[in-house]
Amino acid sequence: MSEQLIDIKEAETDLLACATFLAEKIGSSDGHSEAIKEILPYYLAKKEVDLAAELADAIDDPFVRDQLLVSVAEKCAELGDDDYALQLVESIEESSFQGVALEQISIQNAINTEFEKALKIADSLEHGSNAYAAIAGYQEKAEALKTVEKIEFPYVKAHALQTIALNSKDINLLEKATEVAQDIEFEEERIRAYLEISYQYIESKRKDKAIEVLDKARQFVETLDSIQRDSFFSQIANGFLKAGSLDLADRALDLVSDKYEMAHALVGFADEFLERGEETDALESLEEAYQILKSQPEKETRNSKAKYNLFGLIAGRFATFGKLERGIEIANENPYDEIRNNALSQIAIICETNLNDDLAQRALGDIDDESERTLAMIGLSDVNRRNQKSEFALKQLKEAYFHLNSVQQISMKSLIFNRLAERFNILGEPETARKICSENLLHLTQILDESHRVKALAELSATFAALEFKLNDSDTEILRTMIRKASW
Repeated sequence: MSEQLIDIKEAETDLLACATFLAEKIGSSDGHSEAIKEILPYYLAKKEVDLAAELADAIDDPFVRDQLLVSVAEKCAELGDDDYALQLVESIEESSFQGVALEQISIQNAINTEFEKALKIADSLEHGSNAYAAIAGYQEKAEALKTVEKIEFPYVKAHALQTIALNSKDINLLEKATEVAQDIEFEEERIRAYLEISYQYIESKRKDKAIEVLDKARQFVETLDSIQRDSFFSQIANGFLKAGSLDLADRALDLVSDKYEMAHALVGFADEFLERGEETDALESLEEAYQILKSQPEKETRNSKAKYNLFGLIAGRFATFGKLERGIEIANENPYDEIRNNALSQIAIICETNLNDDLAQRALGDIDDESERTLAMIGLSDVNRRNQKSEFALKQLKEAYFHLNSVQQISMKSLIFNRLAERFNILGEPETARKICSENLLHLTQILDESHRVKALAELSATFAALEFKLNDSDTEILRTMIRKASW
C-alpha cells in the first residue's frame, strides 16, 4: 500500500475524507479497489482531480486502476485542462483504455465547442468512428456532415446522420441514413438501424416514410436466423402501429412465435392505444399480453427473469390504466420476490396518485421486504408533497421513519436514512433531518464489510453537503473511533 493520501486530522473532521482514509486502510486488494471505486465520483463531482488521480493510481488491480484513470482524464477535459488529461492518458497501461480515454477527451472538447482539438484527437485514434459521431452531434449541420464523412463504420455513420437530422430538423438526412444503413455488414445491426430510423420518422410525423423503412426491416428479419428474430418482429409490429397501420402491425405480430415477445409487443400496443384515447383496446391488449405470457411453459422460457420482469411491467400497466386492484392481483402472482415487491411499490404510488389511499395501503401491506416497504412509504409521502398535501406527507414520512426500525439490512438502512433526511428537510423539518444524519453515522459503524462502510460514509457526506449540515462533537468522536480502529 502506498503512502496515506489523507491526513488523519482532516479525516477526523470530514466525512468524505474519513471514508477515503478508511478505504486506504483496507488490507485486501479487492476491498481497497472496490472502496476507491465508490469514493472517486464524489471527488470528481467536487472537481478535486489531483486527489482522484492519486487515489486511482494507488490501486493494485491494473484493470480498475486504468478504468478509474479514464474517468479522471474525462473530468479534466470537461474542466478544460487538456494537458493534465493527456498526461493521465500516458499513465494508463492498457492501450484499449488509452483509446477510450482519448475518445472521451475528444468528446468533452466537442461539448466545450473546441472542435479543432476534438477532431485532432479523433484523427489520432485507431478507430475514431465513435468520436467523430459524437463530435458531429455538437457541430452545426454543414461542419457535422463533413465530420460524418470520416466515420468508417456504416452503423455509426447512420446513427450520426440521425442525430444531425434531429439537431438541424432536416428530415431529408434520414434518407441518407437509410442509404448508409444498407451497407451495414451485420444483419442484426442493419435491422436495428432501420428500426431507429423508422422511429425517428414517426417522431417527425412522416409515418409514410416510417412504414417504408419498417418494411425493409421486416424483409431482412424474415431471412434472419437468430434468437433476435422474434424480438425484431415485435419491435416492427409496434413501429407499424405507431406509424398508423394496425393491419401491418397485426401481420408483423403474427410472425412472432415466442410468447414472451408476443406479450412484450402487446404491452406496446396497449400503450399506443391508451395514448390515442382508445382505452378499451388498450385494456384488451394488456389482458391478452398477460394471458399469453402466463400460458408460456417454463421449458419454452429463454429467460425467466425477463419473463417475470414483464409480468411486473404488466401489473404496473394495469394500475396505470386505472385497474388498480387487477394490478395488485397480478403483481402478487410473481414468484420473484424482488420483482414482485418492486411492482407493488410502483402500484402503491400509482394508487396514491389516484387518491386511493386504501388500495395504496393494501399494496404496501403486500410488500414482504421491510426495506422495500419503507422506500415505498417514502414514495407515498413524495406523492402527497407534490400534491401540496404537506401535513399528510409529513405524517407518512414519520411512519416510514418509525418503520425503519424493522429494516435489518444495514447498508440499505443507511441509504434510507439519507432519503428520510432529505425529505424531512424539504418538508420544513431540518432539526429532524439533522438528527437522522447523526443517527445514520452511528448506524453505519455497524457495517462489517469495509468497502460497504466506506460507500455508506461517502453517501452520507453527500447528504450532509446537500443539506448544508456541519458535523457536531458527537459526530467527530464517531469518526475518531472508526479511524482508531482502522489504524490498529
